Amino acid sequence: MTNFLRTSSIIGISSLFLSICTLTPLLVPARALSQISPADTSMQARGDTLKAAMRSTHLIPETGSVVTRAEKLSGLRSATFRWQDDVNPTDVLTRSPGFFSRSLGEWGQPMHLSYNGIDDHGLPTLLDGRPVTDPYFGRRDLNTLPLEDVEQFEVLGASEAVFVAGQSVAGALNVVTPVYSTSQPYSKLRYVQGPNERLLSDGVFSQNIIRDLNVAFGFQRHVNDGRFSGSAYDSWIVRSRVRFNPSNRLNLWISDLYYRSTTQFNGGIDLERSPSIFNNITAILRTDDAFQTVARRDFTMGGAARLFPDTLWLTRLWLYASWLDREYVERNRPRDSMRIVDNLITTHLGAQAEQQLAIGPFTVKGRAIFERRRVDKAPLIRPRTEHYASFSALVSVLPFPFLDLSASAQVEDLRGNQTTSYGAKATIKLMAGLRFFGEYASAYRHPTMQEYHWVTPPQATTHHFSSARPRVELHETRQIGLDFSTTDVLHLSAVAFTRTIYDQIIFHPLAATSLFPAAVIDNISYTSLEGLQTDFRISYWKFSLSTTATLINFQQEGTQRTPFPRLVTSTEVTYRDTLFDGALEGLIGTRLVSMSNQDGMQYNPRFDIFLHQTDVQLGAWSRLDLYTVLRLGNAYLTISWRNVLDIDYLITPTYPMPGSEVTLGVNWTFLD
Repeated sequence: MTNFLRTSSIIGISSLFLSICTLTPLLVPARALSQISPADTSMQARGDTLKAAMRSTHLIPETGSVVTRAEKLSGLRSATFRWQDDVNPTDVLTRSPGFFSRSLGEWGQPMHLSYNGIDDHGLPTLLDGRPVTDPYFGRRDLNTLPLEDVEQFEVLGASEAVFVAGQSVAGALNVVTPVYSTSQPYSKLRYVQGPNERLLSDGVFSQNIIRDLNVAFGFQRHVNDGRFSGSAYDSWIVRSRVRFNPSNRLNLWISDLYYRSTTQFNGGIDLERSPSIFNNITAILRTDDAFQTVARRDFTMGGAARLFPDTLWLTRLWLYASWLDREYVERNRPRDSMRIVDNLITTHLGAQAEQQLAIGPFTVKGRAIFERRRVDKAPLIRPRTEHYASFSALVSVLPFPFLDLSASAQVEDLRGNQTTSYGAKATIKLMAGLRFFGEYASAYRHPTMQEYHWVTPPQATTHHFSSARPRVELHETRQIGLDFSTTDVLHLSAVAFTRTIYDQIIFHPLAATSLFPAAVIDNISYTSLEGLQTDFRISYWKFSLSTTATLINFQQEGTQRTPFPRLVTSTEVTYRDTLFDGALEGLIGTRLVSMSNQDGMQYNPRFDIFLHQTDVQLGAWSRLDLYTVLRLGNAYLTISWRNVLDIDYLITPTYPMPGSEVTLGVNWTFLD
């Protein structure tokens, strides 16, 4: 009944919005003939006839962007990863320096993303500038965001992220969705098929109902039986968006994203009873009777307006609501014992406003966020409500053509605890295409609702763990970098960084009280990281070479630790050509991914957390992939052969990663 009322409310709000959109043209003066948006102009120059028909008369550019003047990485745009064998957002991001994904080895299983040695608790996720990080877990599983609904990813450094979002101690990730404005029906279909009954289907339909009023609808179905039993995955994602641009001074939109999935958990391979953990036949699983069902909804109403004569003085407003319903079921051993059933129901309501001013060489931004966070039901936690507020500002200035300076600050209030984070960045343009930058940030991360209200198990007292509330983390980050680019021919960047963390919040494993080990929360008084990330890309004739590397040295209270691989590298070589007078365009690529040894982190599916451990050491490995992409008209055909040499490796103990497997995919766009 509750879900029905929520759905009815959303439908009612949507109907009101559509009514306003229908009447507004009567109140807005007539405009000149349609103009092609800047993004469409570049595509039309490349001869894409479909995009040439996607016209917008009054579109305010980049209403979903949060980047000020920083360049957007070309490798994180849809025009680039369309020519890759990527299936989900994590595939795209882990090819960029600094990113690492902690995987359980199967499609659809939970994946936790980290950036520069900090897990996703410190890397907030935004969708078109709107926070979508779950306040209970403190992160967002990127399985819930379809790749086909991504136009580009924006990765912000620590200082700029201070302005954009709270908890942004590592940076921030903004997912920018496509903006459709089509006078004719526009549709796009994607189909991917792989081993173990793995299927992904995605469809998008868009059309202008009236001039500058666009309706877009999409769906995604993703199923996978898994390499091992007890790892099946079945999900639906349904998304819709209505966008109305009555004038070039006012844009309005409303969006709804619904995700529902059922995921089985097997606990990994039982090391004591399995002759080989990589053999599908002889490997013995820890369980095949644990699963979760997750339903999540993100509803957003937003607007961008130029309320002042200067068109650079942009005002943006977001009103949003998110609901999460998770049920976890686990049967204890022996099988006739009672089940563990955990229910999690949360509600997240928020409002966000941003104002931008441009005064001479200065650009000033201000942002305010107010949120109400409610837990109606949770494992080991009684119902409760929390309120969050933050105020942030960013000032950037170009005192000279070769110098770019920016500073940001944010004040946050959560649970009566106020913190002030700040950052600064200086960029010097030494010559055309060459720049040097330095950055500093001091930022706080408040404990998530799960962390703050965590109940310490009784047996933890024998391990001298405190039952006090976890303290707020403080991160101090310093980094310097060099970036050199010559159009699309050569790109080279190198960034060195150091980070000091005070009172880092981590989970420790204890002896198993049921199927999975219990967990206790703790603060590490002093943690230090030193790292280097590099990105090199070069193109010559029809060949391209790209290589990324991330090196991290991790210490906790003076002791060397490896919760993440010290070194992660990815190298790709591609050949791209056209045949039959340009009718057929093809790309052939090979990729080599390598990771050094690591401790790994133990996964507890009941609470969806990773536990720091040092009992199991995971070895280094290298994996070779081959793929090809063929473009015929508006259809892209992809053939991917992952792990060509069929090597055995782990990222999370003891979940084997996939062996050699071939995946086929097609991505087709229609304009009728």
